[in-house]
Amino acid sequence: MEDIFELINVNSEEASILELQAAFNSGEVTSRELVMHYLYRIAMLDQSGPLINSIMEINPDAIFIAEALDQERKLTGARSPLHGVPVLLKGNIETKDKFIQMQAHWPWSTM
Repeated sequence: MEDIFELINVNSEEASILELQAAFNSGEVTSRELVMHYLYRIAMLDQSGPLINSIMEINPDAIFIAEALDQERKLTGARSPLHGVPVLLKGNIETKDKFIQMQAHWPWSTM
């Protein structure tokens, strides 16, 4: 399937926070575009294709939050270095034995 949310000037797999902020500030990419790109990658790798099934939850408001943060950036600038950057959280579950169980989820608490 064609990657309809491909990012032209940003390496989404290796970009640092500073590189993402520079791309946001220069207009190369918006937070919304980055969120859409990552959601597309999740759909291709986690929910179809190899069916990795590693993402437990996605915030249904992620795109709306990203759009609001893009608008805020235009009006008043970024609040912090994480402003508009999507965040993937890994949840660890502690058990009372020697086994450490881990699970990942993406609630999309974009900053």
